[in-house]
Amino acid sequence: MMADDIKKITLPISGMTCATCVESNQKVLRETPGVVRADVNLATEKATVEYDPAAVSPADLIAIIDKAGYSVISEKVTVPVGGMTCASCVERVEKVLRGVDGVISASVNLATEKATVEFAAGSLTISDIRRAIEAAGYTVLMTGDDRPVGDEDVETRMRRQQYKRLQLKVLVGAVLSFLIFIGSFQWFGDLGPLSNPYVLWALATPVQFWVGWQFYAGAFAAARHRTTNMNTLV
Repeated sequence: MMADDIKKITLPISGMTCATCVESNQKVLRETPGVVRADVNLATEKATVEYDPAAVSPADLIAIIDKAGYSVISEKVTVPVGGMTCASCVERVEKVLRGVDGVISASVNLATEKATVEFAAGSLTISDIRRAIEAAGYTVLMTGDDRPVGDEDVETRMRRQQYKRLQLKVLVGAVLSFLIFIGSFQWFGDLGPLSNPYVLWALATPVQFWVGWQFYAGAFAAARHRTTNMNTLV
């Protein structure tokens, strides 16, 4: 097991009242296969655990603490995720989120385009979740104060803005592609500027790098994680 494989999580524990409680939690955690180190602090009511994610998960650690008669304080948040197109996208977003320190569980729904993340209270912020999702090549709909969109009307409005931008790109791409198509066939005769290959190149550039930029960005993000998705196919 390499040092880089070790992860750390801080779990807020409720129900501890004395040094015996601390010893009890430390004992059950340290005896858990996959746990490298576990320290419990009564003053802060937190357990700091270093563990091998291949052998034990945060959910397992919580179950162990619960079984010992204590409970872990967790928070749950649902964030709207944009840019997902297939099951591969769902799997990658879930994998990235589960790899964030402090995350207990993460599930993504492609139909609703939302990710539900449970994490140890105080261990991370919405910004941490957003950065993880964006690093994977997707977007998170956020309000101006960096909170996830919770109001349905606000979310609908933001998604509508996304669709309008997409419609504009489709329209511009269709018009430019039609002009390129016409100019590429000599049997249409002399079409003036459209017969000039440099003009066709100029028309093709925004189609490739403005209209199609989301596909390049999505494919590149997938490649960084050594995987593929629908963007790669496109």
